[in-house]
Amino acid sequence: MSCRGSLTNKLGLLGLIILAVSSASQADPVLWEIQGLAFSDGASGTGFFILDLGLEKFWDWNVVISPGASGESLTGFDYTPQTSLAIAGPPGCTVEFVASHNASPSLCLNTKSKLVAGAAPAILGISHEDFGAGERFVATGALSDPRCSECAVPEPSSVNLAGLGFLGLFTLLAFVSWRPPIS
Repeated sequence: MSCRGSLTNKLGLLGLIILAVSSASQADPVLWEIQGLAFSDGASGTGFFILDLGLEKFWDWNVVISPGASGESLTGFDYTPQTSLAIAGPPGCTVEFVASHNASPSLCLNTKSKLVAGAAPAILGISHEDFGAGERFVATGALSDPRCSECAVPEPSSVNLAGLGFLGLFTLLAFVSWRPPIS
């Protein structure tokens, strides 16, 4: 093997390492605001939660659900870190808030699309709040990432693009320096 071929292989390996390391980026926590949440019994909801999408960890939340207006016995509840637990992706829910001191109330929000920074997924009608006395379903609502009102698909990072450029360059160098064996 020539010195040039050995150098090309080493540079190609370096390019692959740069690309692999740059792809393992860490997600930032996203503030999700609850927009226009209304329930089948006339109750409404407002609030927010901060979720680190990469770690599936909640940093903070405050979701306030009002009592129902239709005369049912379903009361309101304030889901906060002091009164509830927040769970990302439990079976049947995109996010769920479960009362920690009173086992009855829980709020399950299902979204039409995956939670991705910059998105504004609709909250589906299968979303619901459960109480020991019954449950109510979401009529309308959405989540929004207020940092971005018109976000497009996120652009690749500069490091990823540089890694792809180096990979292409090293592939070209390896192709040019390749010679068939002499028979």
